[in-house]
Amino acid sequence: LKNLIQLLLNGMGSTMGIGNLADLLTGLTFLLPASLFYQRKKTRQRALAGMAIGTACQVVTAVLLNYFIMVPFYMSAFHMDIGTIVGFATKVIPFVDTELKFYLLACAPFNLIKGVLICLIPYLIYKPLSPILHGRL
Repeated sequence: LKNLIQLLLNGMGSTMGIGNLADLLTGLTFLLPASLFYQRKKTRQRALAGMAIGTACQVVTAVLLNYFIMVPFYMSAFHMDIGTIVGFATKVIPFVDTELKFYLLACAPFNLIKGVLICLIPYLIYKPLSPILHGRL
């Protein structure tokens, strides 16, 4: 819903909708494995394990989407080569000096941090929500 609302309110934006699509896909690759794992047995430990599985899936998907869709899109849309994109990352992370390091040391950690932050709030409020989640309202 968030991505649809952003598209409606902001139009395609600077990414021509590709950023929203990538965000939607990475979000789904987090949500589906996490919820399917948790759905089988609803405990705090299963919720935590599901979030870890979802985060891992999200990181892998984000790296693949960046490799196959996002970076090629930016290279085409903004007439850049991979060296320029890696150069931008090098300004923030000095040891990122190759394309492989860009994906493994910039894209992956960013999405890992994003996944952990996405998990933090639900994990902290799990106990108060537990009766609702277990159908004991």
